Amino acid sequence: MRTRDPIDAAGCRKAVYFGRVTRHAAALFLFATLTVIWMWPIVHAPWTAVPGAGAGDNFLFVWNLWWTKRSLLAGVSPLWCPLIFVPYGVDLTLHTHTLLPTAIAGLLVRDVIAGTNAIVCAHLLLNFVTGYGLAWRLTRDWPAAVLGALLVGWSPYVGERLLGHFNLIAVWVFPLTAWLTLATLDGSRRAAVLLGIALAAIAYLEYYYAVYAAALIVVFVVAQVCPIERRQTWTVWPRRVLGAFAILIIMTLVVAAVVLATGGTVLHPGGAVISLRSAGNPLAVAWLLSLMAAGVWIASRRRIRVDRPALAARLGPIATAVAVAVLCTLPLLVAVTRVWMRGDYVSQRYLWRSAPKGIDLATLVLGNPRGLVWGGGPLRAYARFGIDEIEQTAWFPPAALCLCAFAISLRRRNPIVRLWTWTTVAFSIWALGPYLAAFGKTLPLPLPAILLRYVPIVANARVPSRAIVIVYVAVAMLAAIGFAALRERKRTAGIALLGALTVIDVLPARPPLFAVERPAIYEILRQRPEEGAVCELPLGLRDSFGETGGFDGLVLWHQTLHDRGMAGGFVSRLPPRITAGYQSSPIFGPLLRLSAGGTFDATPPGRDEAIDALHHAGIRFIVLNRAASPPALITFVRQLRLTQIAADDSREVLLVAK
Repeated sequence: MRTRDPIDAAGCRKAVYFGRVTRHAAALFLFATLTVIWMWPIVHAPWTAVPGAGAGDNFLFVWNLWWTKRSLLAGVSPLWCPLIFVPYGVDLTLHTHTLLPTAIAGLLVRDVIAGTNAIVCAHLLLNFVTGYGLAWRLTRDWPAAVLGALLVGWSPYVGERLLGHFNLIAVWVFPLTAWLTLATLDGSRRAAVLLGIALAAIAYLEYYYAVYAAALIVVFVVAQVCPIERRQTWTVWPRRVLGAFAILIIMTLVVAAVVLATGGTVLHPGGAVISLRSAGNPLAVAWLLSLMAAGVWIASRRRIRVDRPALAARLGPIATAVAVAVLCTLPLLVAVTRVWMRGDYVSQRYLWRSAPKGIDLATLVLGNPRGLVWGGGPLRAYARFGIDEIEQTAWFPPAALCLCAFAISLRRRNPIVRLWTWTTVAFSIWALGPYLAAFGKTLPLPLPAILLRYVPIVANARVPSRAIVIVYVAVAMLAAIGFAALRERKRTAGIALLGALTVIDVLPARPPLFAVERPAIYEILRQRPEEGAVCELPLGLRDSFGETGGFDGLVLWHQTLHDRGMAGGFVSRLPPRITAGYQSSPIFGPLLRLSAGGTFDATPPGRDEAIDALHHAGIRFIVLNRAASPPALITFVRQLRLTQIAADDSREVLLVAK
C-alpha cells in the first residue's frame, strides 16, 4: 500500500488554507465595495448630509454622538444629561442612547455628522460580514455564504431603517449571536464568554435587540433540548374536545352572521348588559376557539420531550454567558434601578385593540419598497392602503423562499434546518403582533403575541413588527442552506436562476439624503460670553409615545453647533413629571401651547414676569424660527422686546436681558 508523502500532505493543507483565506478576503472586499457604492454620497463627503428624507429620528443619533463624545471627554456619565429639558435635565438610561457605537466613534471622529455616517456604514458592512460568517459556518459553501450575506445586508428591513432608525440597521448582532450561541451549545467555554460579552454590547446598542437576542438564544436552546416526536397512538379525548370546539365555533359564527344581517341588539340577562352591535367580538371568539382547537390537534399528534442530559450539558455554558452579560451590564442595571426607584420608569400602557400593529400581510405580495428594480410601485401601493412602510414591511424575495423550501425538503433531517425553521415560525408569530393586519386594515383576530405585554422586560419592546428582523436572518440562512444543497446536486440552471432572481430582488436603491446646513447664527451664539441655556421656538417635548408643543428635529443638530443647554428636546422615554413641570411653568406652558398653534388658556404673562421666569429656568437666549412659528407665538415674543444679537433669513437670536 502506497503511503502519502508527509510533505505533499502538508502542502495540500497549506493550499486549502490559503484558498480559504483568499475566498474570505475576496468576500470582505466585495462587501466593502458594495457598501461604498451603496453609500457613496456620504462616503465621498461624509460631513454634508445624513440618510433620511427629512429632519427626524436621524438627528437623534447625531445628537447621541455629540453628547456621548462630550460627556466622555468631560469625565461625566453619558446616562445623565443636564443640557436638554433645561432646567430639569433628563436620565438617558431608557433612551435609545446607542452608547457602544457612539463611544467608539466619538473618540475617533471629530465631526458628528461624519461620525454618524461612519457608524451607519460600519453597521452596513458588519451586516454583510456577520451574515457571511454565519452562512459559511452552516454551509461551508462560498457562493451560498455570499448569498446569505446579501440577503441579510440588503434586506428590506435594513433599507427602511436607513430612513432614520440608525440603531436598528445593526442587524449584524443577530448573526453574531447565533454564531456564538451555536458554538456555546457545542460546549465551547470561550464562545460562552464571548456570547456574554456580545449580549452586553447589544444592551449598550439597542434595547429591542437585546430582548430579541435573548429570545433567539432561548429558541436555540429549546430547539436542541426539546425534540418534537410523533405520538404513536390516537386517543379518544382529542376527538371529543375538537368536536366541542367545532360546535362552539359554529355557534359564534352564526351569532356573527346574525349581527351582520340585522345590525345586532343589546341583551339584558339578569340585569347585565351584553352589547351585540358588532360582529368583531364574535369573530374574535371564533378565531380564538380555532387557535385552541389547532393547539389540541397538534398536541394529540405530537409531543415535546425534554432531553434532560442535553439540557444539563448546555446549562453550564449558557449560565456562563448570562453571568458575563450581567457583569458587563451592571452600570445599566444600576441605572435602571435608580430610574425605577425615582418613579421615572416609563412604559406604554395599552389594550390589545390599541396596541402597536404588527407586520401587514399585504406587504408579503406588494414588492420590495426600497428595491432598485421595483421602482416606486410598492411605495405607492403602501401609501394607497395606508401601510406604514417602516414598521410594517415584511417582503421576502420569492426566489429566496423557494431556496428555503429546498432546504427544508432536501435536508429535513438536518438539526440546523429544523432550528432555523422553528426560529422563523416563533419570530413570525411575534412580528404579526397582537392581531392580524392586512391592506392597512386591522382584523378582529387576536394572536399569541398579545400575551407578550404581560411579560416583564419583553413588554417594553412594544413594537412587535420589529421582530421580523430575526425572520430575515433565518430566511437568509435557510436560503443559503438550500442553495448549497442544490449545488451539491449539480442543479446548475436552477441555482443560477434562483440566485440571480434573489440578488436582483434585494438590490437596494440608494436611500434619500438630507443635506445638513450649519447656520452661522449658531456659531455666533456659541461664542457669546453670556452663560445660559437656549430656548428654540417653536418649543417642543417629544418621546416615543407622543409630542407636546411643536418639536423640530433640527434643534438637536443645532445644539451640537451652539454647545449650550436647551429647553425641550427628544428622548425615547420622557418622565411624566418633566412634561408636567413644563406645562405648569408660567413661561414654558404658554410657549408650548403657542408652539402647537393654540392660544393662551388665561391671561398671558407680562414682560417682566416672562423674563423673570426665563432667568429662573436658566434661559439666556431665544432662537425664534419665524418660518415655523405660528403667528401668535411670534406676536408674544415680540411683546417681550428682547435684544436681537444675530439673524438670518429664517431665524433670529434674542438675548434675554434683565
